[in-house]
Amino acid sequence: VNMKANANLVIEGVLVKLVPYREEHVPKYHEWMQDPRLLEATASEPLSLEQEYDMQKSWREDEDKCTFIVLDKALPSEPGLHHGAGMAGDVNLFFNEPDGKDVAEIEVSVGATRRDGTKSLKTGN
Repeated sequence: VNMKANANLVIEGVLVKLVPYREEHVPKYHEWMQDPRLLEATASEPLSLEQEYDMQKSWREDEDKCTFIVLDKALPSEPGLHHGAGMAGDVNLFFNEPDGKDVAEIEVSVGATRRDGTKSLKTGN
């Protein structure tokens, strides 16, 4: 299991869709990652937009990680994206078990702003 093998996988639920993290998602993702609270919650360092594009490419090639963008069906699509839902966060699967790829650590981060203007800032694993 890796991101290359799941490059076209879309997981759809009632409220959200998960789509592979692609280059077209980087600008919005980068916007989220300018929030100091989100950086702290995810133990991340601020990156330039160019560094964010490089990170997306490295995650796509990573054999031990899968990254999906969470699309909230209640939010409108981002300009230029035609998902039928708005970007709300990301899901990372880390395959750290040396004996196999059937166990993963999962991390979910939500970076979208709610309609009432409050930040949906939750991360967890």
